[in-house]
Amino acid sequence: MVYFLQVTLYSALIYGIYLVFLKNRAPHAWSRIFLLAGAVIPMVLPFIIVPAVQIAKSNTIILEVTLPLISISNTADKVSHWDYSIILWIAYFFISSVLLTRFFIQYFRIKRFIAKNKKKNVNGVNLMRNTGFGPGSWGRNIFFPTDDVDTVILNHELTHVAMKHTYDVVFISLLQCFLWPDIVLFFIAKELKIVHEFQADAEAVGDKESYTYTLLNHTFNTQQFSYSHTFFHNPLKRRIMMLQKPDTKRYVVFTSLIAILGLFTTIIYLQSCNKAGNESPHVPTRLDTLYKAMKEGNFTIHLTPDSAKKMPEFNGDMMTYLSQYLKYPKSAIERKIEGRVIVQFVVDREGRIIFPDVVRSPDTSLSNAALAVVKGMPKWIPGENKKGEKIEVHYYLPISFKLQ
Repeated sequence: MVYFLQVTLYSALIYGIYLVFLKNRAPHAWSRIFLLAGAVIPMVLPFIIVPAVQIAKSNTIILEVTLPLISISNTADKVSHWDYSIILWIAYFFISSVLLTRFFIQYFRIKRFIAKNKKKNVNGVNLMRNTGFGPGSWGRNIFFPTDDVDTVILNHELTHVAMKHTYDVVFISLLQCFLWPDIVLFFIAKELKIVHEFQADAEAVGDKESYTYTLLNHTFNTQQFSYSHTFFHNPLKRRIMMLQKPDTKRYVVFTSLIAILGLFTTIIYLQSCNKAGNESPHVPTRLDTLYKAMKEGNFTIHLTPDSAKKMPEFNGDMMTYLSQYLKYPKSAIERKIEGRVIVQFVVDREGRIIFPDVVRSPDTSLSNAALAVVKGMPKWIPGENKKGEKIEVHYYLPISFKLQ
């Protein structure tokens, strides 16, 4: 569920940029693209991680070896671990199913309405009269409640058809069925329909004054479908105001583009610095101690895997050792914390474990458990280079703590 919180936050930030730079401003085509992107991009943004830039090194490249993943589980807490997450997911799928059912009911209701009414083909568009609904449009269908067809309104609805606004509405409606926890998506969908009206007004208007009177003089007690475009789309005041506003294309596009690129850069940078939120604040700087030791003491870590003729070996069976001494912390079990801990260490020329350090961890208790078992390791058989000299080798040990 953290994913939906991220999506909602990113949607709110993008919508905030829209409100500041684009709301009630032309060009409407750019506003339309921006809102559609603002509905989609938050879904994928949480998954975008740029690999962290490694610390600048000297001419020495450390030989790094990643050991196989070790999994530690707790089988005694199976019942208590079945908690709110399952209930939340059940609620999520239930509400999504209800929304999807509602969507398809509305969809087939419109299809049935179109099928039962007489249609007249006008330049590839189906014109329907005396429907009791509208005036409005859906797909390539335009419907009027009576036999009278106002030319101004017809041109307005033809613009909706030509610009394929129905596809936007259907897409956003489907998206809301699955991303309903993202409440900002509701405002994006509502604003998108208003932008559709701005676009249709701008294309259909001839004489602005007479078009304004057309908007004001018609009544608003018409029936409509929720997924269709209706000529009498509120708020009317904004539509009239937009008819009088000049086009500010360059300024609007440039400022909103700079703002959104800045937002994306910041979000991706922060996610990359703290990948998936898994790195806890107590984790020390990863390789600083190693580089400091290399500069201050008689300590060299050999360069490439080719430099090592013989790799260090654990004296015994590592899996047996870890399964015997590595235990799931009780506090982590009680707080239902799980995740991967990555411990780095160096096997020195005498086979000792030196500079043990936590690279990544979801919690302090898991870090302490993993670090303790690494510090307590017996001496390894040290590695050797091609000349038969003992060498130091840097290792990563990933340990997965998982509740069952």
